[in-house]
Amino acid sequence: MMNQETYVKIEDLKKRGWTNKEIAAETGFHPATIAKHLAADGPPVRRAVSDDSLVMNHHWQDRIDQLITKWPRLLGISVWYRLRPEGFDGGYSTVIA
Repeated sequence: MMNQETYVKIEDLKKRGWTNKEIAAETGFHPATIAKHLAADGPPVRRAVSDDSLVMNHHWQDRIDQLITKWPRLLGISVWYRLRPEGFDGGYSTVIA
């Protein structure tokens, strides 16, 4: 997902006369994505997630806490991969929130 810093960069490159294809090659985004964000005057705003939906119930919050306590350096994606086989149907962004 494009962040605000990257958007400012593509906007600057566009003002300097770069084509969407050149900007895409520089930033790693598809030219259509560049065009879409420039037309919208910015990247999409990060969606707000209610506190109720961040962790579906106390069981999952407790399980996440257990994993992090046992392995403090465990990455969020690794926590998510461990929870999936246990029946967790939330997304990765739910785990890291």
